Amino acid sequence: MAYTITHLIIGYRLLDAAKPENPDDFLLGSIIPDAVHTRANYCREMKAESHFMPPQLGWGTLKTMENTDIWLSSIRERYMETVSACGGETDFLRGILVHILTDVFNAKTVMRGLMQAHPELDYSIVAREQGALDAFLYR
Repeated sequence: MAYTITHLIIGYRLLDAAKPENPDDFLLGSIIPDAVHTRANYCREMKAESHFMPPQLGWGTLKTMENTDIWLSSIRERYMETVSACGGETDFLRGILVHILTDVFNAKTVMRGLMQAHPELDYSIVAREQGALDAFLYR
């Protein structure tokens, strides 16, 4: 999936189109789903939960378009539930949605494309390359 700097760049580039009242909240939302990595007891289930992934899929199971479609359906449902629970849409929630949809797009295009073109690659190698891209963008 995309890393922090990639998410921030995408969030920043969407500021003009999204026109948030609170740009800082929007940008914070664009990185907050990955904050689960900082938890002492971090596990993949936490990441799946923070990204509105349905439990039957689990994190790292997006090797088929069908699974990605199931994830998108779950995102729609969970996002609307969250908006309702918060009393309406906020810039922070919109930022979270941008983060999650960025990861969906990344899974459907970048990750799946690399894994299909180079089936010999281990997922961890592809993920490491994405981290290197993020570090490059940080400079």
